Amino acid sequence: MRRLLASSALALLAIGFPLAAGGAEASPPDRLVRASFVDHPRGHLGEVKPEDRPGGGGPCSVPASDLCTDFKDGRLRWADPSVAYRVNVADAPEGTLTAVQDGFDAWEDEVKSEAVGDVYGVDASTIDYRYDGPSSATGASFDGSNVVSFTSLGSSCAGCLAVTTYWYWLGTRTLAEFDITVNTDYSWATSGAATAYDVQNVVTHEVGHTLVLGDLYKRGDAALTMYGYAGLGEVAKRDLGAGDVLGLRKAYPTSP
Repeated sequence: MRRLLASSALALLAIGFPLAAGGAEASPPDRLVRASFVDHPRGHLGEVKPEDRPGGGGPCSVPASDLCTDFKDGRLRWADPSVAYRVNVADAPEGTLTAVQDGFDAWEDEVKSEAVGDVYGVDASTIDYRYDGPSSATGASFDGSNVVSFTSLGSSCAGCLAVTTYWYWLGTRTLAEFDITVNTDYSWATSGAATAYDVQNVVTHEVGHTLVLGDLYKRGDAALTMYGYAGLGEVAKRDLGAGDVLGLRKAYPTSP
């Protein structure tokens, strides 16, 4: 009976999938999946989230410190760690292009001045973000380009500061594309002004999501770039904390 079932299964496979040239059985098509990270202002809905356990690191003290080693690894990867992106600066404040590039560079260079275990030095991962020019695209669409844009999210995402949408291939668990959308329903600046949200601060956080590093919500994580909320005038997320660096280097370590 076992042999008969196996033979039947092979027959179904032969029927279900077309033959490639030469009679070889073609691989089944992979499935493209879309997902998003949605980020909010500090104090949103009382800033209440589950105190779930991070995917790495350990206990963090309160008051929070960027020496905290927490991170959440989404376990999806870029097949090629050299990732190009484009930027649409329409409806964005002056200086946005530089602020966005600095946000990507924070992850590429991963400068960490304080030594914490093996978190030190510069550029100890293989990730390589490359600015590939301007874009006219806005919002999230699977169109062959990774784009950062600024537009109103209106009622579709009321209360959202920014959304990072990403697509990945389910079978291989490899990333295919991302779009970062910054919500212009809020006030933005590039100077760290106390009355606006800082472009570089928030974009640096969103770039972490392009690596599928997840949001952190524990009080002790509040000084890390991947903490899930941002405040007016906040600039602390411009520089990575220990957990941010550890999460990146787990996903994209340098060769021994």
